[in-house]
Amino acid sequence: MQLNHCLKKFHQIRAKVSQQLAERAESPKNSRETESILHNLFPQGVAGVNQEAEKDLKKIVSLFKQLEVRLKQLNAQAPVEIPSGKTKR
Repeated sequence: MQLNHCLKKFHQIRAKVSQQLAERAESPKNSRETESILHNLFPQGVAGVNQEAEKDLKKIVSLFKQLEVRLKQLNAQAPVEIPSGKTKR
């Protein structure tokens, strides 16, 4: 359930970023400002931005896979009873 929530949130963020990039591309002033910022951050150009984004996406996918494996492990375990006197508050 939590994995689905995280995936949904990830897709919402990705859609918002795509929308913002499209809006910036339509506005010449914003486009120039964005280009100078991107040039400072990624002097190697758009290819560099794409490479960084691809690395980040691979990391995210890897983390989601790890979460999925851990969630399956937790679901396979029997629930653990916590004695009432053993909880910390």
